[in-house]
Amino acid sequence: MNLKKHHFTIGNDLMDLGKDCTDAFSKWIEIIPTKTTTTTWCVQKLKELFCTFGIPRILVSDNGRQFISEEFEAFLKDSMIVHKTSAPYHPATNGQAERYVQTVKRILRSLEGEGGTIYQKLLTTKTRLRRTPDANGQTPYQLMFGREVRTSLHAMFLRGELRRPSDKHQPHLIKKFNPGDRIQARDYTIGSTQRWRFGTIQERLGRLHYKIITDDGSVWRRHIDQLLAAPLVQS
Repeated sequence: MNLKKHHFTIGNDLMDLGKDCTDAFSKWIEIIPTKTTTTTWCVQKLKELFCTFGIPRILVSDNGRQFISEEFEAFLKDSMIVHKTSAPYHPATNGQAERYVQTVKRILRSLEGEGGTIYQKLLTTKTRLRRTPDANGQTPYQLMFGREVRTSLHAMFLRGELRRPSDKHQPHLIKKFNPGDRIQARDYTIGSTQRWRFGTIQERLGRLHYKIITDDGSVWRRHIDQLLAAPLVQS
């Protein structure tokens, strides 16, 4: 991230739900639900954000009392942050934050008919905004972390593929053993000169593991990749 462009904007209240903070460079947004917006609370939340994303060079806010208090200004001064405020009684001056406030409100209104709590809807809203590409095709996820981040949307599209893995790339899915099947199992016994021992499947433990009993009475647990079908013995 180019720290020369790295600055936060703090928006107005979101329908009495909380505050939003946006990184100007990546357009990364944070929405923090709260009924409290005291100076002390704001300072604490900003410290938490700075711990995760680093300290910005510039912070832009409106003229709320908590943002022009001595405590808040002292915090910014100690953090070497330049504080810029919008014109009094003109929140649109803080353009980016105001646009995001309106965008968040619009998304929340579109979710009114859907189930879930307001906090779940805020998570949905943040995810939508963070994976929306800019004019250059880059999302806030990419700009903030240098990579795309998996979301529930990715998981939804991939779920079908995961349920139908290719046997070509996962050969262990081709073979399957049942209790009573004769097998050869890898022998990891210290001092043993045998790589494989004959035995019988006793129980299937999950999808890929089996409990076996060797011909000498030992009970082992083996992954399917550590088992081979025993050759048939002609009578």
